[in-house]
Amino acid sequence: MTCYELTVKTMVGTWQYV
Repeated sequence: MTCYELTVKTMVGTWQYV
């Protein structure tokens, strides 16, 4: 997993969480 993928997954996870 690249740093970019990790950032995207984190952002998507945050959006879904909120």
